[in-house]
Amino acid sequence: MAKLIMISYCWNDLAIARPVAQLLKSNGFNVWIDQYDMKVDMNEAMIAAIDNADAILAFISDDYAKSHNCNLEIKYANEKRKMIFPVRLGHSNVVKSCAATFVTAGKIYTDLSPKVWYNDLQRHEQLHSLINSLSSQLELLKNAPINIGSVSPPNPGTATPPLPFSNPQHFIERNEIWRKLDETFNTSKICVLRGVGGSGKTYAACKYAHQRIKSGQNVAWLKSDSAANAESSYREFALAVSRFPANREKLTGLLNLPFNQILTEIVDNAIGSRFFLILDNVDNYRHVELIVSAHASAKCEVLITTRYFLTPTAAINPLESIHVTIPSEQACILFFGSLENRAIPAEDAKEITAACNQLSLRVYVAARYLSSHVYESVESYLKKIEIEKRKQVTDDQIYPEVSLSIDSLFDSDVQSHKLLMLLAFLDPDAIFLNLVQEWSAQIQNNSLISATVYETILNQKNLPNCLYKLENLALITQTFQGRALTIHRCIQADVREKVNLSTSTTLIARNLQKFYNEAAASRKRFDKSLLEHDVVGIAAYFATQTSVDISAQEYGIGDSEAKAIADALKENKSLQSLNIL
Repeated sequence: MAKLIMISYCWNDLAIARPVAQLLKSNGFNVWIDQYDMKVDMNEAMIAAIDNADAILAFISDDYAKSHNCNLEIKYANEKRKMIFPVRLGHSNVVKSCAATFVTAGKIYTDLSPKVWYNDLQRHEQLHSLINSLSSQLELLKNAPINIGSVSPPNPGTATPPLPFSNPQHFIERNEIWRKLDETFNTSKICVLRGVGGSGKTYAACKYAHQRIKSGQNVAWLKSDSAANAESSYREFALAVSRFPANREKLTGLLNLPFNQILTEIVDNAIGSRFFLILDNVDNYRHVELIVSAHASAKCEVLITTRYFLTPTAAINPLESIHVTIPSEQACILFFGSLENRAIPAEDAKEITAACNQLSLRVYVAARYLSSHVYESVESYLKKIEIEKRKQVTDDQIYPEVSLSIDSLFDSDVQSHKLLMLLAFLDPDAIFLNLVQEWSAQIQNNSLISATVYETILNQKNLPNCLYKLENLALITQTFQGRALTIHRCIQADVREKVNLSTSTTLIARNLQKFYNEAAASRKRFDKSLLEHDVVGIAAYFATQTSVDISAQEYGIGDSEAKAIADALKENKSLQSLNIL
């Protein structure tokens, strides 16, 4: 019976581990490889694989060395006194430091680092040596010919149009989602990632797309969050595909079709089979109905991300759907660790877990939604600032960047301070952890902001409205480059002439007024019940503290009620005690 080799690797290195595993199988080895990675801790299947293995082939990269689960895995294998064959994928020092914790078998390590992996001759030599070493140590296939012709690195694929994000670094690993995606695409060609705003659908899809590209597949990322964006991205993709001479005749007249037929025509001609299609943030099933109905078993693989339940017609098989939920507490700990650029000690991990437990899932959803939206808008604004700076000649013409230190902001602007604390409470990864813990306790004790705001967010039926409200109240956030605080871009446009802290309260009040005017004009996105919560009091408070003309009647309350709300907020009283709302 063939000896069993267990493959130990980090999920990010699957593009190398998988073909090497196939090579070993083709040379008569019995190979066990978990292609879906571990969830949180070593599962029973992984433990059984190590127990039953005659040897462990460990693909050691920088990610492997940093992985808690991979370290547990190799430690367990060493305790079981298994023969371990290290394969270097990263820096030699990383491999040596990692290999020092276990007993190696055969040569020091097999080198499959990038410069070797992408060199045919060197890769051939290393794989030949690896198989000889395995055969010698396991007394297996001593006289059998070695076949290494089946292994070659895939050429990296391309993305057309480009992906929305480079490979995300500060990202909570969602291996369970990717495992389900792999399982789904093994049996189906279409899959839906569904979840509320901020749950990480687009980031998960983007990370998955980068893995597809790394394995040699072409990816088409098509924005589908509105009819206009869907039409634009579908036509852009069709134009890019039709530029290839071999496709021109097959795709004659493609751009003249209704946009929701374009993708159908592409995959009808088997051209689309070269692509992995991602339709991001689909808001209307009609935009994707034709491709889903006509190609439920087509060659082309399609991943759809959406907030909605997409309901196909009765004739169509139900879509395979994966519900994207909020990351686990363990994932939150790892995420906080990546933000702090350090390993999280056990005692800190307990504190972080406790902090996460203070926030309900719905509050965490709001935080992630708010964080991603504000981060993208601020990033785009700062990029615009840099472009304008290059064009301008004098300092007077440059848009101001109002960068405030935490201390100066707290001392000078109490109103901004309160809004900042609310944002920090809702978005714990935006501000230093110790401040979040302090403010969370203060807010929950009603010492700074009325508990009604917190209770409103916890109310499930109010969540969609609350997200919209919070998006517009996200007046202050951090820059990507540091821990400074920057006035949000919608306020910066008004700050060009008066760059000082004393005007920020006026600007916030003015911005709130704009928000309510816009919301009232768009009944589809606005529920008047919003006005029954503390944001009304905050607006009224700003109105009494500034010269901005904000009419209390616009918020559905009288002048006397507005004054009572403002007074209550000044004294840090709960609005529930006023019997007004």
